[in-house]
Amino acid sequence: MGLDGAIGKLQADGRAGTGSCWNEALVMALRIAVPLWQLKWHGAPADQMCERAKVCGDVVAAHGDCILYRTKGTKARKTGDGHVTGPTPGTAEAFNHLAEGVALASMVAAGGMDLFGIHFHAGCGARSPADCIDLKASV
Repeated sequence: MGLDGAIGKLQADGRAGTGSCWNEALVMALRIAVPLWQLKWHGAPADQMCERAKVCGDVVAAHGDCILYRTKGTKARKTGDGHVTGPTPGTAEAFNHLAEGVALASMVAAGGMDLFGIHFHAGCGARSPADCIDLKASV
């Protein structure tokens, strides 16, 4: 099954459109994982979701390369000079932080959010910002 029409392309200004195509496997995995995280967080207080989103963002910011390049996580270990290096997430853990963070942002941000040309918005069901009921109502 091809994803030609489903995969977003990024313009120079960051909006979906013409440009380089995103990794199909990553985009498809996000389409599946984000709604599952939305279900898990449904009904949680907004401040709790925002705090968790910060944690997820920190992990993705520090270890986003693990999502693109398959890696195994490492445990905290002591180096020869006595310093302790922290644990590093593997590909699955880093991806889950990305999907959870996107889900949380899509639940607390007015109108949801767009990532890789995909519109994520809890309960909206729109496939693009142009179809989002909340965004149409705010115009």
